[in-house]
Amino acid sequence: MKVTIDGKDRPDLLVEQDQTLEQALLAINQQLLVGEKRIISEIKVDETVAGLDMNLTPDQVSVQDVLSVSFQTQDIGEALVAGMDAAQAALEQFKASLQDIVNHIISDEIDQGMQGLKTGIESMIYFFDALQQATLSGIVDMNDITLDSGTLNAYIPKLNEMLKELVSAMNNSDYTLINDYLEYEIEPALEKIIGVIPGIKARLRGE
Repeated sequence: MKVTIDGKDRPDLLVEQDQTLEQALLAINQQLLVGEKRIISEIKVDETVAGLDMNLTPDQVSVQDVLSVSFQTQDIGEALVAGMDAAQAALEQFKASLQDIVNHIISDEIDQGMQGLKTGIESMIYFFDALQQATLSGIVDMNDITLDSGTLNAYIPKLNEMLKELVSAMNNSDYTLINDYLEYEIEPALEKIIGVIPGIKARLRGE
C-alpha cells in the first residue's frame, strides 16, 4: 500500500500486509504522532483493487486491497490550540450566560435555566477533554501552570468537586443552592480557568 503524507510519498511508514485498513491507519497515526508530533486531519483512499466493495468499513478491508492512501496532517500543537480556542469560547459563553440562568430560575422558568446550565456544564467538560489531550501530548504540564495560589493540577480536583455538587443540586431540584453555587463558586472558577488558557495555548505553540 502506497502511503502519501501531505503530498509526499512515505515508504518509511511501516504497514503490515496482514493488517486491516483500520489497524494500518492507527499504526500510521501513531508513527506520525510519536515521531513527528503531527496528527491526521484528513484521509483519502486513492486506489483499491478492482471490484472492492466501497461500502465496507476500514475494519472490514485488508491492507492488500488498498493500493494507495493519502493523508493530510496537522501539527499537534496547532490542533490542540484550535481545541483550546473552542473550549475558551465555550467557557466565556457560559460565564456570560450565568446571570440569565439565575434570572430564569428566579422567574420560575426552570426548564430554560436548566437547559442553559446543562450547556454550560458541557462547556466545562469540553475544556477538561481539551486539557487532557494537551497533557497527554507531553507539551503541557499542569504542574507548571500557576492557579489560585497553587497549580492547575491541584485546582482541577477542586473544580471537579464543584461540578459534582452542582449536578447533585440539579438532581435534587435545589434551585437556591444552584443559584448560590453559580454566583459564589462557578463564576469565580470560570474566571480563573479562562485566565490560564492563554498560557496553555502559548505552551502548545512552543512560545
